[in-house]
Amino acid sequence: MKKFLILYMILCVVILSGCDGAKIGVNGPVENQVSYLDEKYEHKTFKIIDGVESGNLILAGAENSFIYALDANRVDILIDGKKAELKDLEDGMPIDVYCEGNFDNVPQKQGVPIDIICFCKFINGHSIGTQRNPGGSLYDLSGLYLKVLEDLWEIDAGL
Repeated sequence: MKKFLILYMILCVVILSGCDGAKIGVNGPVENQVSYLDEKYEHKTFKIIDGVESGNLILAGAENSFIYALDANRVDILIDGKKAELKDLEDGMPIDVYCEGNFDNVPQKQGVPIDIICFCKFINGHSIGTQRNPGGSLYDLSGLYLKVLEDLWEIDAGL
């Protein structure tokens, strides 16, 4: 009985030693991917309100009512585990932003942002904020509200 137990343990060690410790992304290995499980990286979920064209994003916090500013020109962007560019982001898109440091520095500027990860949240089978309208762009209620306010300010500058 002891011989079988020893053989079984040796077999387990041999099998487990063949396992690769490489990190695997959504669509295969992602080179130089930062491990976000480390406690030094804080992340929050945001929705892009405006600024995709210039790279200076205005973000609405999902957990609170704060507005954040982010220079996305200096940040790595991943969409579905693949490296992407700023032009792939759209107003109204929900994103996770990872940063090294604290998000709640005054005046609502983050620490050193290190990564943006885009995703699509689903609740009861319905996606939130990422549906496409017939024109092909994302439905963007924040952008709609911003446009309404800009139109009101055009009509009455005293507002």
